[in-house]
Amino acid sequence: MSQYASRLGRRSPAAPTRRRMLRKPRRVAMLSVHTSPLHQPGTGDAGGMNVYIVELAQRLAAINIEVEIFTRATTAALRPTVELSPGVLVRHVDAGPYEGLAKEDLPAQLCAFTHGVMQAWAGHRPGYYDLVHSHYWLSGHVGWLAAQRWGTPLVHAMHTMAKVKNAALAEGDTPEPAARVIGEMQIVAAADRLIANTSEEADELVRHYEAERGKVAVVHPGVNLDRFRPADGRAAARARLGLPQDALIPLFAGRIQPLKAPTCCCARSPCCSTSAPSCGRTSSSRWWAAPAAAVSPSPKDFRNSPPGSASPMSCASGRRSARSSSRTGSAPRPSWSCPPTTSRSGWSP
Repeated sequence: MSQYASRLGRRSPAAPTRRRMLRKPRRVAMLSVHTSPLHQPGTGDAGGMNVYIVELAQRLAAINIEVEIFTRATTAALRPTVELSPGVLVRHVDAGPYEGLAKEDLPAQLCAFTHGVMQAWAGHRPGYYDLVHSHYWLSGHVGWLAAQRWGTPLVHAMHTMAKVKNAALAEGDTPEPAARVIGEMQIVAAADRLIANTSEEADELVRHYEAERGKVAVVHPGVNLDRFRPADGRAAARARLGLPQDALIPLFAGRIQPLKAPTCCCARSPCCSTSAPSCGRTSSSRWWAAPAAAVSPSPKDFRNSPPGSASPMSCASGRRSARSSSRTGSAPRPSWSCPPTTSRSGWSP
């Protein structure tokens, strides 16, 4: 959070006219081209980045920094502007068809999206936005142009990086396209500040993208301790739900899609091995699915479910995710793209 109030005076060669920022910003233009903060986490491309943007915007609003989030409209039913919460406004920008457009098709719509952002700004006085904060490389290109046009600093969060993903590519996987690699290199060079979640990510920005070390700020994602905190104990949580007290119940945290590797979790879990009698696996063993971003109202028995039946589970907020965490015995996170992290909320995976 302090990065927003810090001195963002480092100028990029690509944007020599951006003004120095010596005070706390009053209004931030936040960009999320490919996924909306209004989308339910666990559906489509909506996941951790959506939660990150929503929580960050709301925390900024809580310290009197207004936030306007620009995202691509995916249905005509959406109003042009929606108040997400006091001080946080979501602006829907028309760019390409509402449906049938994959994330891989979005680079061709960046000009249209940028035009929509400029139209939204056109009615305001110069200096209306104090800062541009873009998320993911698609938004970074829009933010680059917007920051130059408005003369404001550009803060960018990569979230994932093409070069890092390609360096760890499994045999047979499709590498990230060269256009994305080039685009990310341009954004790294143009941004006034690059936000990294970890020191490892900061090192990757320097090593793979030749980022200036002084432009990279490590800002660890926080934990909402009002929501994620030790509950009344695992035994009580299991008793409320009628779960066996002595059962080993792994919790897979992630969306039901190949990238998040739920099959890897199942294959490696001792519960799935007939040679692990201590797990108490019997013909009456029950299997539940409880991914962190898409949790059913109660544990769902998938013992006799057909393949793919885990997908239609109803989605829920992080509050339900916290309840799921409190009743499980372990929390494997085998995503192919996201490293595991240790909880700061008193519950460790």
